[in-house]
Amino acid sequence: METFGDIIKSARNKAGLSQKQVYQNIKITDSRLSKMERNELICPPSEMRKLAVLYNIPIVHLYIAAGYLTSDDLDEYKMVFHGVEQLDDIETAHIQQCIDLLIRRKDQI
Repeated sequence: METFGDIIKSARNKAGLSQKQVYQNIKITDSRLSKMERNELICPPSEMRKLAVLYNIPIVHLYIAAGYLTSDDLDEYKMVFHGVEQLDDIETAHIQQCIDLLIRRKDQI
């Protein structure tokens, strides 16, 4: 399994950024970033968010790699509907209303 350091180093290289450029973008020093990439320093969540945004990678993946979460922690959130990301806000709200209605009806039985 890839370590947190492996993931962020690979993402930085894929983005074509030097450690200095990361500092210029999000103010994490090259020394600090180097230690994170070598798994010698634990990345705090506030810096993890900045790295995820800069590298365009899912933050949940970083949280799991850093040990802040396990995949078991996410079981409750794994139920998804395929294609839901293609819906707009109005369509999503409508579906949520339907779900809420079904839950209310079930509670009344």
